[in-house]
Amino acid sequence: MPRVTIALLKDDKTQYRDIRFKLEGVRTAASYVRNAEVGLVVAPEYFFRDPNQNDLKNYHVSRDEKTRIQDSLLDVSRDFPNVVLAPGTVAWKQPTSDRPRFVSEVALKGSSQGYFDHSVGMTALNKSVSMSLTALTQSGNPLFALGPPPVSHLLYNTLYLYHDGHYWGLDKQGDFHESSSDKVLVYEHGAMLQELRVNGYRLRFGLEICLDHVNGRLAQHLQGTGEGPVDLHVIMSDFAFNKAQHFCARDGGAVVHASTKERAVEISKRYIEVDHPSGGTQVLDTKKGALRPFKPSLGPQSSVAPTNVGGFWVRPLLHNKRVTNVFQNVGGTYVNQRVEHQLGEYFTLTGVNLR
Repeated sequence: MPRVTIALLKDDKTQYRDIRFKLEGVRTAASYVRNAEVGLVVAPEYFFRDPNQNDLKNYHVSRDEKTRIQDSLLDVSRDFPNVVLAPGTVAWKQPTSDRPRFVSEVALKGSSQGYFDHSVGMTALNKSVSMSLTALTQSGNPLFALGPPPVSHLLYNTLYLYHDGHYWGLDKQGDFHESSSDKVLVYEHGAMLQELRVNGYRLRFGLEICLDHVNGRLAQHLQGTGEGPVDLHVIMSDFAFNKAQHFCARDGGAVVHASTKERAVEISKRYIEVDHPSGGTQVLDTKKGALRPFKPSLGPQSSVAPTNVGGFWVRPLLHNKRVTNVFQNVGGTYVNQRVEHQLGEYFTLTGVNLR
């Protein structure tokens, strides 16, 4: 099985907001993994959104802007055909007047269709289309059936997977306060399965977005269809906690989670700080049993009070080790993978050997 080299892009909402900058970031990341056995570029949810908006309900760009983003990413995919791109989601919208028949059909089926709306705690199960319950219904009756739609736009939060100049789309299923009274959400799938041949390797990808991972949409789909686990389970969120019980990688496979709350630091008490009475500080590596000079890069001192041992003042030193939201399934245990390269502040590289 191949080694997968993964470029994880970050999303600092206060700094890296320009869409053109982010498109160039995807291209740069793809160039770093272009020669890997399998190269994968992943970004968090809402990676592409209106850069002038901070409100989740107003993230959505126009359909034309969404198309321009897609075209740019397709160009990257054609330029790097052996790289798989899962560059976050695109938040976009279209006027309800563009899909009048769709709006009417969903409205009429609405009360029996099932929804997820976090504000009222309802869960959407076994459905092909969902909309915001509060925007669509009133006392259980579809508002759209009584006249013109009371909302101006349909909202989408779509993940696009790119490979070799082709793409596949997935709309998020779960609504987490992402709609408002004048807009309606269109969430259609919840999970995606896609088999790709990358550099001669046939790999099964499973993809989820944020709340859908929390709700276990991919796990439910695999269980319902009887299909086995995937080689690579890709999650993107803003943000969701890792739910190991919903990880769907096979033994030897991997989970890749691009989150706006990256898991970047792991704490170890491997090092002991030793203060010499004559002055100076050394660090005892308790694993290797060797002393070496103290370096500030080892991390901050712990709050543990020092202890005098044979004339030496000793206390544990917490050492920060860079890790990523990449996990490999090793015999049923998901093992976290560490950062191999920190390429500026914008993205990191890590790798995992599929077994």
